[in-house]
Amino acid sequence: NWTLVNETPISEILGDIQDVQEIFILAIVASVTISILFLVFWVKYMTTPFVKVIDALKMVQNGQFGIVLEQDHENGDEFSLLVNSYNKMTLEISNLIHKNVENEKSKRDAQIRALKSQINPHFLYNTLDSIIWMIRSEEYDGAGEMVSLLAKFFRISLSQGKDMITLEKELEHAASYL
Repeated sequence: NWTLVNETPISEILGDIQDVQEIFILAIVASVTISILFLVFWVKYMTTPFVKVIDALKMVQNGQFGIVLEQDHENGDEFSLLVNSYNKMTLEISNLIHKNVENEKSKRDAQIRALKSQINPHFLYNTLDSIIWMIRSEEYDGAGEMVSLLAKFFRISLSQGKDMITLEKELEHAASYL
């Protein structure tokens, strides 16, 4: 009836537990670090499209309407809806600006034509009246020269239906007027 007793130091018994505990803590730290990194990359991946939309909207705010956003996929999600709405909005704004510019140009051209139509009859009336007074004063040479210059003035004014004429013709036109 013997009893066998073996003495083992407590540090040897706890040493294995401490090794397991250190490995367990290391595994937890590694898991948390990997989870945080994954989360950071996932958040960046998920928010990048929205950041692009926000940057594009800032450009629109600064007057740049030609930025078109491209979609990575067409699956009808909220982001696709946002990108489609943005693209439609910028296209519509560009079209409206273009129409407004064209309308303003048309208005300006119409105002210029209206002013010309008012000035030309008044100018013609005054010139003809001056010619009449020259004839009555028996200044026939001056009246003849004035009729010739008046004809030249209107010939250049018509300018064969062109809106633009050369600088040389414009100077002749001014000289004839004067």
